[in-house]
Parts: sequence; C-alpha cells; structure tokens
Amino acid sequence: MATQSTDIPANKNVSIVITPDNRLVIEPAVPAVREALTYIQLVHEPGGPCGYKPSSTYVPMYDHDQAGRLVTWCGLLDRVCQLLKQLGYTVTIEDQLPKGGWPRPSWHVQSQAEPADHALLEALPGTRQGQVEVSGFAEMARQIALVCRFFPDVPILMMAATRKLVYQVWRAVQPQVREKIHVATQSPWRTSCRIVIGTVQSAEPRDPSQWQILLLPSIEQLAGKEAVERLTTLGAIRTYGFVTAGQHLSRRTMLHIEAIAGPVIYSTVPQAAGVYVGMLTMPGTKAANGKKGAKPLTALERKRQLYFNNDSRNQLIADAAKALAAGDANTLHKLGILATANDPLPAGPVVILVESVEHAKALQARLPGWQLDHALPADGDTTADSAAQAEDSNPLSDEAVLALAYSPNLETLTHLDLSHCPIGADAVKALANSPNLSHLECLTLGKNPVSKDGPTGRIVTLVHAACHGINAGVLVRAAGDEGSLAVVGFPRKKAEQPQGVWIIDICDTMDAEADRATRSRIKEYLGQDWTVRLPADLAKEF
Repeated sequence: MATQSTDIPANKNVSIVITPDNRLVIEPAVPAVREALTYIQLVHEPGGPCGYKPSSTYVPMYDHDQAGRLVTWCGLLDRVCQLLKQLGYTVTIEDQLPKGGWPRPSWHVQSQAEPADHALLEALPGTRQGQVEVSGFAEMARQIALVCRFFPDVPILMMAATRKLVYQVWRAVQPQVREKIHVATQSPWRTSCRIVIGTVQSAEPRDPSQWQILLLPSIEQLAGKEAVERLTTLGAIRTYGFVTAGQHLSRRTMLHIEAIAGPVIYSTVPQAAGVYVGMLTMPGTKAANGKKGAKPLTALERKRQLYFNNDSRNQLIADAAKALAAGDANTLHKLGILATANDPLPAGPVVILVESVEHAKALQARLPGWQLDHALPADGDTTADSAAQAEDSNPLSDEAVLALAYSPNLETLTHLDLSHCPIGADAVKALANSPNLSHLECLTLGKNPVSKDGPTGRIVTLVHAACHGINAGVLVRAAGDEGSLAVVGFPRKKAEQPQGVWIIDICDTMDAEADRATRSRIKEYLGQDWTVRLPADLAKEF
C-alpha cells in the first residue's frame, strides 16, 4: 500500500481486544485503520437527464462503541496488525475467545495425504480462520473433503451462496468423505448427520458446540454486509473459506471475504510475484478546448492531443523506459521511481503498453531499436506481431541460425527476435558479423533486446496484449486508461520473478477526465494491496 500520511501520536501503543462474539475492539481509533477498512460503492441519486445519476459513497467496515473505540470483525485482525506495524505502532492483543474445545485433527489422515497437502493440514490446527485458494471447482471439492476427513469427530457446516452450488458441492464432496452429507436448504434443520450443507439464507444461529467448523465454498459469491453479519453469528469455532484464485476481486469483496474467513493461509496455485507501482509526475498539459471559445474536441482529437502526440509526456515515458532497460539507478531516482539510488532495481523485460499504433510509433521514434507489437496485418512490416510469431515457432539449432545469418533474402530485415531459441556463442557472433544483416536494428536474444543504441524493450498495444499476453518484469502503462489492468500473463508468477514485478504509471492531470482516470488506476492498485509509491501531494489523499 502507499505510505499513509496520517500523523502518528506520541503514544504508539495500540490495544486490540478479540471479544467472545468474534469482534475486534481497537483503542485508540487510528485514522489510518479507518481508511484501510473503507471501500467505495457506486450508488444512484435523483437527478440527471434520465431521472437519476451515478454517484459514489464511502462504506465503512467498522463502527464505534460508546468509548470511541473502533469495532470491526475478527477476520480483519491480520490486515489491521500489518498496517499498524508498518506505521510504527506497538500492538498488544487480548484474546477473550473461549479456550479449549478445539476440534482434534486426525494425524492418520495427514500421514496418508499427498505431499502437496501437508502445508494445508499443518496450518489448520493453529488457525481459527483462513482462506484456501484453489485452481478450480474440482480442486476446491477435493480440499473441502480433505478438511472434513482431517476433523473426523466434529460437526461441520458448509454454506453456499445458491442452491445450485449446494448440490454441486454435495455431489462432488460426498463420495470423497465416504459418509453421508445432509442437504438442508430450508429451515428448521433436523438431521443426525455430522456434515450439513445449505444456503446462507436458510442458516440458523446455533450453539457453538453444534457447528464447530464452518466451511464456505466459493466464498467470493457470499460477499455482502448481510452475509458477513449472518455468517459471523453462527457460532462456529473455526471458519475456512475456499476462493478460486486468479479472479479480479474488488476491494469491497476482499474486505468482506477477510471479515468472514480471515487472510489466505494456503494456496494450491502458484503465487503471483509482488507488484510495485511507481508514479511518474509530469507538468500538466491543458486541452485546447479549455480556452474560452475553443471548439470542443472529439474523443479521438483529445486522445491525440493529450496522449498520442503529447511531446512532454512521450519524452518522460521514453526517458523512464531507457533508464529501466539500462538499469540506470540515478535516473530512476530522479524520476521518483526509486526512493534512493541504492534501492533494488526493477528487473526483467521492459514493455510499454499503449492504446494505439499511432501512439506506439510516436514513442518508437524516441526509442530507436525498440520492437513494436500490434494486432494489425503486417503488410510487409517486419515488426508487426513478431512476438506472436516467435512464440509459435520451434527452437532453432545453431546450424539453422548460421544459415539464417548468411541468407541473402534477409538484407532488409530490421528486427529479429530469437528470445525463444537457445543458441550458442558461435551463432550469436555469426549474426553480429553477418554482411546480409546490415540493416538489423534490434536483435532479441534474452530478457531485453540489444540494439546499436543500447538495451531496448517492446512497445505493445492493448489489443495485442489482450490477444497474446505480456511477458514483462517492468510494465510502463502509457495508455492512460481507467481502472483495472487486465493483461494476460501479468503479473508473472513468483517462481518466474521472485524479486517482484513493476508497473510504471503516469500522474496525468491534463484535464478533469485525465485526472479522474489517474485516480481510478491508483485506487485499483491500492485495492489489490500492491505497493504504490505516490508523489507527496497524492499520498495525502490516499
């Protein structure tokens, strides 16, 4: 998250009490905690040409008691503690939940489990709440059945959002647990079965001894304040939610899921690399129709003036891209991407994401040797869709590369991408010295292409990225679009990029629409819990 600008009082001690009804009582009520537990919700108000107009309101996930202390749900404890420790507070926790009576696990099930499941089974006994990330429905059913067998002697309640999901889970889980599961979609529930599954609407608050474990398949479908209230009053000693990984969840949904089931304790899918966001600041360029009497600009004219052909903005992007590709720490520090010149450098292939080919070519003119990938027909353009063609090609042998180097049919080739072809040093030397490749400007052999002008990268249009994805360690987001960044293959998996990936964005303030788009992107980054480095003026707002 971005560094909060909240003033910290002299007393940096915060007391958190976990009450018997699964609530957190936080004293004092730190303003930064209130901000972290608030989300924006779209509403409609009277007015506008159609009788109503869209608006937004701030919805808190907390309340205040008579003493002015902050009261919220127990599942948000991990989020609150992490934030307070980042701000320099000392946190003391008093747990008033009943001791004893915890479900006893079956160590026989753990000894017979697959090695990949040991981490989950080791995490369960010591946690009251937690999310389990799964790759799909079949994996979710398998993990739910594993938890049911791991706690063989306690009553388990499973709650789903819809009756359809109830029956899907029942059919998939019952054969794996090898005991009867009672389906209860209407109140009251009368059964002697140990495991019961039903909908949230039919749930009944019970004595904690009756439902000791609460399992929530596809918990993301249960997001909502009403579901939070209902599920947290069921009296279960333990609550575990199962969420499908890879979904784009809003800040509202993530807060609701955490309030019910707490943080992620286990994932069956590869984790995405940590994401760091740096915001570039540029002087504002006002639109021409901001002058009195000027003719209003069309949407395309505005894009061309403020984005595609904006010299100062394009030069800022080019300077940042060159520094990122070359690993120039001093320039990155001056641009505000790094806090100091000694900070770890962004690593991996550098990709600039643009909206149109027109903008891409304007940037390419400032970045000699950079490869342009777009989705238009090639028409003899050796740079079009080269990445897609490279991905579809087979690896070349050294002999094939040597034959390529001396082929007289390639005298006009300007870009050659062999990043997917492992070749030896002799073949590389032959390519560099080949007289038939005298027009070659950019040769890609590894992470970043190298041209006669130094390390380079790629310029990719949004359409091309949507079709073919992006393989980038550093993504320069130059399109100026609003909201979420939905690009296939980005962020990369943690195993591929353990040091994390970077997004470089621009604080556009050319007009009200550009400013609104900038703020929507920042809110989206913060909502994903990415680390965002903001300019001082914006840090006060976020």
